[in-house]
Amino acid sequence: MHFVRKAALVVVLPLFSLLLFGLAADIGFVRVVTHPEKIKQILNDSGVYSSVVSGLLDQAKTISGDNGGDVQLNNSLVRTAASESITPAFLKQNSETFIDSIYRWLDGKSASPDFLIDLTSVKTQFADSVAANLQQQLSGLPICPAGTNVQSFDAFNATCLPRGVTAAQAVANVKSNILNGKGFLDNPTITAKDLKSSDSNQSIFNDSLKDAPKAYQKAKSSPVVLAILTLLIAATIIFLSPTKRSGFKRVGITLLIIGVFMVIFAWGLNQATAKVLPKLKLNNVVLQEKVKVLARDIVQEVDNTYYIVGTAYAVIGVASVAGAMFLFKDGRSKSDDGQGSETSETPAANKPSPSSKPPSKRRIPIQ
Repeated sequence: MHFVRKAALVVVLPLFSLLLFGLAADIGFVRVVTHPEKIKQILNDSGVYSSVVSGLLDQAKTISGDNGGDVQLNNSLVRTAASESITPAFLKQNSETFIDSIYRWLDGKSASPDFLIDLTSVKTQFADSVAANLQQQLSGLPICPAGTNVQSFDAFNATCLPRGVTAAQAVANVKSNILNGKGFLDNPTITAKDLKSSDSNQSIFNDSLKDAPKAYQKAKSSPVVLAILTLLIAATIIFLSPTKRSGFKRVGITLLIIGVFMVIFAWGLNQATAKVLPKLKLNNVVLQEKVKVLARDIVQEVDNTYYIVGTAYAVIGVASVAGAMFLFKDGRSKSDDGQGSETSETPAANKPSPSSKPPSKRRIPIQ
């Protein structure tokens, strides 16, 4: 029986360590991912909303006009109009609406995400802003010399107007290209049904992500399940140990070691992130720095969890060891048959009193 207990301890002690690691990692993941307000705060603090428009313009580069001529999105006039029309506040509002919709779906409160992102008014405002600024720029330009090629006319960089082309006509042509062309804000109205995989006609929420709500809801409850399992394994270690004192010491020492390791791991993860993130390269240079900030903020949130959990492990571990030393005595140990055997000395009540003296023999005088 003694051998069986030792063998079982060899198994449950490493399992206890793994559960402690798993619990800390799971708490870190759930603490960030399952809280929409936390996601919103991280996105807002990263400053990504102020760079989205510039990034999209760099990515799209041009709007292909439906009546000839492209609108170059790297033009300063176009970029200014886009930034004024698609403001960070507008992007934040729509992003948070999207996030809330996704979490309602993940929590099982809706059959599919019910978000609606309507950029129609923004696209119209963008076209109007470009047209107004371009009208001001073209007004007063002289007529180009005879023989100037009308096909090569670039309204944004023009220094003269070809014969037969007015400023109003040039502006209307550019505005039509922005509203009806392809390359930027092609789909101004976006719903869950519009988000599809490249090889499917179904929404990704009804196809590749259809099981996401179940997985998400299980993930939310996983820290509680892991915590219960960890407590059960700790109780098993105490039960299998020769004495309660040694059992609590084993549990406490393991908690202390894992706690210290978690704190060191959190520090190391933070240092590694500081070295790796600067080397991160994206195709979009404008968004690159904001993505780095976003990744850093997420890692810091996880790091903070590891610091908190690691410190808690260490404190509980020290308390367990101290409690074992002061509250439990090694007076009883488990023998091979599982029964306690007395190891204490004979009770004082059964010992002869040191002050008692044997009765003296009475001498009878001889006559």
